[in-house]
Amino acid sequence: MKRVLFILFAFTIMIVTACSNTANSNTSSSNNSNESDYPKEPIEIVVPYDSGTTDTLARLMAEYAEPHLPSDQPIIIDNRPGGNAAVGTEKVMNSEPDGYTLLFSGYSTTTVRPHVDDEINFTHDSFQSIANFTKVPQILVTKKDGDWESAEEFLEDVKDRDEPVLIGSTGFGGFQHIMIEKLNDELDGNLEIVQFPGSSEVAQAVLGGSVDLSIAGVPNLLGNDDYQPLATVSPERSELLNDIPTLKELDIDVEGDLFFGLWGPPEMDDDVFGILEEAFAEASEDPELIDELNDLGYESSYENGEDFQETIDNSYEHFGEIINELDITEDK
Repeated sequence: MKRVLFILFAFTIMIVTACSNTANSNTSSSNNSNESDYPKEPIEIVVPYDSGTTDTLARLMAEYAEPHLPSDQPIIIDNRPGGNAAVGTEKVMNSEPDGYTLLFSGYSTTTVRPHVDDEINFTHDSFQSIANFTKVPQILVTKKDGDWESAEEFLEDVKDRDEPVLIGSTGFGGFQHIMIEKLNDELDGNLEIVQFPGSSEVAQAVLGGSVDLSIAGVPNLLGNDDYQPLATVSPERSELLNDIPTLKELDIDVEGDLFFGLWGPPEMDDDVFGILEEAFAEASEDPELIDELNDLGYESSYENGEDFQETIDNSYEHFGEIINELDITEDK
C-alpha cells in the first residue's frame, strides 16, 4: 500500500512540474513575442516643416534605419508644418508612447524656442531622446568679392564704420537669430539685424547685396563660389571647411552647433525604445550614410539617447543664458 501511495505521489509531482514548465515556457514565449513583435505597423516620423534641411535629413535617416528594424515595416515621413514647428512637435508629445509616432527636428526647437515663446507647451525635457543624428556646421558668410575676404578684415572694419553692418537673419527666436544677437553684442552693437521669413530670402539678400553678411550652413557653401566664408560659429572647425577659423579662435565669444535628431513621446516602453535606439545607432555607423551626409554638407554626430539628452540639457542652459543676458524678447 505504501508503495502504491508513493507511486501516486511521484506521478502527481511529475504532472505538476510538467504543467509548471509548460506555463513558464508559455510565459517566456509570450514575453519574447512582446519584445520582438515591434513594429507591427508602419512607424511615422513627424517633421514639423514642409521641406528643406529637416525633411532631407529625416528621409535620409529613415532610409538607412529601416533595414535595421526587426520586422519588415516601413518608416513614413509625415510633414506637419505650422506654429514655428510647434504643430508637429506637440503632436508627437501628445501621442501614445508606443514607438509609432516619433519626431525628427533640429534641437533648437526644444532648446531655444521654450525660452522665447510662451505659447508652446513643451520644453527641453518634454520628450524621450533617441538619437542625435547629425550636425550642420554654421558659418559667418558674406558675398564673394564683397568688402571682406577674411574674418580678420571684417572684425577690423566693423569697429571703424560710421554705419552699422547689415546682417540677415531668419525669424525671431531661432538658432540663427540667437547666434546673431550674441555676435552683435560681442561687436558692441555695430550690427543691424534685418529679419527675413526664411533662409532662402536671407541668402538672396546676402548675394544681392541688400545685407552685408549672415550665418549659413555648410550645405549652402559647398560647391557655391558666390559666398565668401569668414568664420565658423561652431565650437570647432568644420571637417568640411577646415581652413575657416572659429569665432572663438578670433576671441569672439560666440559658439553654437545646430544638431538634428530623433525623439519619441515621454515614457516610452523600454523594449520599444531599445529597438529604436539600436536601429538608428546601426544606421548612423553605416559608412555609406556618413559619406552621403558629408557630400551634402552635413557631419555625423551620433549620440545615443542618454548622451543626446545631456547635449540638449546643456544647450538649453547655454541658450537660456544668452537670451536672459541680452534680454531677447519679441517686443524689442
